[in-house]
Amino acid sequence: MRFLYKFTLLLSILIFISSTIQFFAADRFFRSTTNSLFLTINEKAANNLREAISSYFKNITHLV
Repeated sequence: MRFLYKFTLLLSILIFISSTIQFFAADRFFRSTTNSLFLTINEKAANNLREAISSYFKNITHLV
């Protein structure tokens, strides 16, 4: 094998390995960030719904 062929093969393998590692690291980071964001959004929505339901019950009890 010629040197250029070996060098090209080595660079291709290194690029593939580094891309794979980068993909898994970015995927894990993206998942954790997205899960945290969804959790925060769900907590805020639940609190807003709780306050709305509590307000409706207070209005109903004051009417009766």
